[in-house]
Amino acid sequence: MDTFNPLKIDRFTTDFFQRVDLSDYVIFIDNGNQEDVVSYIKSNYNAIQETFKTEGKRFLLLSEITNISSILKPLRYHYPRLTLDDVWRNLDFKTLKNYLGYKGNITTGLLSIDANCEFIQFESTSIASFRKLIDGYLNDYKQKRLSIEDCDELPFYFGESDSDDNIKLDDETKKTVDAILEQFETLKNKGNLLQILPIVEGYLKTQHTAHLDKLSTLKIDKNFTIFLRDYNLEIKLSHLTKSIYLLFLNHPEGILLTELNSHKKELLEYYKSISNRLDFDKINESIDDIINTSSNAIYVHLSRIKSAFTKVMHHSIAQYYFIDGGKNKPKKIDLRSDLIIWKNSIGNTSEISERKIGFSGMDAVLNMDADE
Repeated sequence: MDTFNPLKIDRFTTDFFQRVDLSDYVIFIDNGNQEDVVSYIKSNYNAIQETFKTEGKRFLLLSEITNISSILKPLRYHYPRLTLDDVWRNLDFKTLKNYLGYKGNITTGLLSIDANCEFIQFESTSIASFRKLIDGYLNDYKQKRLSIEDCDELPFYFGESDSDDNIKLDDETKKTVDAILEQFETLKNKGNLLQILPIVEGYLKTQHTAHLDKLSTLKIDKNFTIFLRDYNLEIKLSHLTKSIYLLFLNHPEGILLTELNSHKKELLEYYKSISNRLDFDKINESIDDIINTSSNAIYVHLSRIKSAFTKVMHHSIAQYYFIDGGKNKPKKIDLRSDLIIWKNSIGNTSEISERKIGFSGMDAVLNMDADE
């Protein structure tokens, strides 16, 4: 039963094609003449939000969402193409409307965002009417949710994992990632995630693409710098760890760790070129330790590589850049070959031509402990 029969309701769909998912937000948009209602919401903001939270929803008052600078780091972790030089503008209804693709003419009321959105018109100045609106919305939502939960769920098979548990994040990276994800969740709860919408709007106008999480080109320059060009991120690794990374980068088919010894010559060539060390015996000893099948030394370096990328970008993006593969399976880097550029005399001899990408990001460099 629809509780809102007397009220106008616009229903529309959105696919969140920009990948900034605003599902489960319920936003009240006032018309500037509902002072009593707005005052009531502000006075009871936490209580109202908690009521919605019990139903898995995030309630926000649009006029209470303010810009804060601390959103940059957690946002860029999820969307590394974002930059410091983006122009910050206050979030308004027009921006939200454009982002969601809403074409109706309601401008005031309760906006429920999901794949199937509802905009319930509410122009009353009565607090009692507002409370009735909230109660009615939550009751309707409960009924819809119960009807969905009554449906039989089909079992889902996830399949065999294509990850090796021995390739682990170091403790420092775990702490960094946990802190960033916690920040991000806090920003979502407070509505500050919506600050990204004006950036998205400007980005779409200048970049003509909707994909903020589009993968970056990875460039290896003549000095063997590992640079994610479209994110303006340099990934710093020690010489030996970097040599291992370049070896796997040059073998997209993957390498079984038990067969590393067959790539010793190539690995030596990388290490000599990158480190400029003259003590061949020491170099050879380091490489022998890596390719020794009875040693777990290779996993130390694979873990450092995974940590280096995961510390500066979300796992959903980083997974395309670090080395991984199922247990007893070839380990490889999943990045498409057309996104890899070599600019040095060794490595991939068939250099891939540079793609036309015109986006620059904020400077961010990850320094890893040397293991030379």
